[in-house]
Amino acid sequence: MTRNLPGGLEGIPKMVDQFHTRGVHVLWAYNPWDRSTAGQQNASATDMVALAKLIRDTNADGFNGDTMGSIPFGYQQQDLSQAAEKLYKPIAMEAEGGLHQLAMLNYDTLGWAEANIADEPGARDNIPDVSRAKWVSGGKVMEHWSDRYAGSPAGMDQFDPARTGISEIQNCWFNGLGYETWENIWGVWNQICARDGEALRRVGTLLRYFGARRFIQSSDWTPHTLDVQTMGQGIFGSSFPSPDGEEVVYTLVNRRSEPLWAHHVKPALTSAPSDTTSPLKFYDCWHGRELSLDPPTKSLEFVIDSNGFGCILVSRNTTHLDEQRLQLENNRSVVRPSNLTALLATMTRMSAKNLSSIPCHC
Repeated sequence: MTRNLPGGLEGIPKMVDQFHTRGVHVLWAYNPWDRSTAGQQNASATDMVALAKLIRDTNADGFNGDTMGSIPFGYQQQDLSQAAEKLYKPIAMEAEGGLHQLAMLNYDTLGWAEANIADEPGARDNIPDVSRAKWVSGGKVMEHWSDRYAGSPAGMDQFDPARTGISEIQNCWFNGLGYETWENIWGVWNQICARDGEALRRVGTLLRYFGARRFIQSSDWTPHTLDVQTMGQGIFGSSFPSPDGEEVVYTLVNRRSEPLWAHHVKPALTSAPSDTTSPLKFYDCWHGRELSLDPPTKSLEFVIDSNGFGCILVSRNTTHLDEQRLQLENNRSVVRPSNLTALLATMTRMSAKNLSSIPCHC
């Protein structure tokens, strides 16, 4: 059926390449229950070999296994990985069931966070959970939050127009995870409200920027970092160091329903800088402005909106990479914004209106 799409296999790689130029990876959907439209049986090929060939022929990056609790390590998984490496390249494999079995982390690189909890019952200030899969793997795997009709308050009817996914989006930001923006669920309309949509736009911009620079994949990621000074006031955060250890970005969330202006972060770089002549710079990336360190407390003062987000970068300006260098490093077209100056300008425009002032009625 895939080969009968308009343009055939010759047209699909052109579409995939358009995604790649925007820094977007492409996964094919694999339906193990589909026994009538695959067509590979006519060529005496297994599902796995046919899938590897499809990924190769379309220049894609991997697949998502619909209904699959895991990508089994048995015959099928070996068949697929060997076929992919022989025919194309190592590929990304994502099971709908997520990454709940630790043994899966040896070979599954992606997974839906379909059973994760955004609102922990009874937890003080609704403290965000840590992604076990990402923590155990040292930041190597990526979960995508997918809870379909989920929302807050807990137990709210899925079709209530006041339902919001802010808590889920906060958990993704705190852990550096992806988020499934799924509005059309098998023909059922699951609208994302205006506030959630704007939160996703801002969080997505920041995650793509720092992800392209390998912060979000850091093996030294520290969830619930003690550099955050206001945990007792409902503010929680993670620190993601840069690959060279000379920079760190903090992803923060406010789990309370009132804004908080405070000395939230007392930054600490974990490794000695190679260039001691370059002074540290501090940036509130969520609002797009530079900050100054408070000398008495050695901390950074800024505001986080009610049920809001924060993003702090501590840098020696090594993030001012030009586009050519980034393109060479990633072997892909540059993800916009292309440098820190452009990011700050973008976030200044985005944050001109507080998220809390945007309605969430669908």
